[in-house]
Amino acid sequence: MELERLYTKRNRISVEIKNDNYIAGHFHQELELIFVMQGTVTVTADSGVSHLQKEDIRVINPNCRHEIKASANSLFAQITFSYALIADISTKMYLAENVSEKFSEQKYDELRCRIKDFLNYYLQIYDQEKNFEYIALGYQILHCL
Repeated sequence: MELERLYTKRNRISVEIKNDNYIAGHFHQELELIFVMQGTVTVTADSGVSHLQKEDIRVINPNCRHEIKASANSLFAQITFSYALIADISTKMYLAENVSEKFSEQKYDELRCRIKDFLNYYLQIYDQEKNFEYIALGYQILHCL
């Protein structure tokens, strides 16, 4: 039982690095961040369309229908935080989606730095078990939001 609980905690934050040109419309309970690493990505969601370039960020709230279209040779990260994690640490379930418009430049840059730190660490431990530092870096992203 204890191992199962640890597994669940570690998988409350997940990462996928994508180069897909198209991800069809869908929705899910997780909070999702899109971070563009290369190229351009367009996110169409219930709340509107966002055209993202390198190092731009888009928050997709739980249960928000969205689709993702990326230009050729694009690379982007999808970082998801489980609904249970968000519910455990915050009463605020829905966040500003177009963070570049809602945040000050300083706060947006801090969020970018936290995401880059998280992704750099993720790439170092990609095929290993997720550890405390991975979880802590994920929480730092949430703290910025």
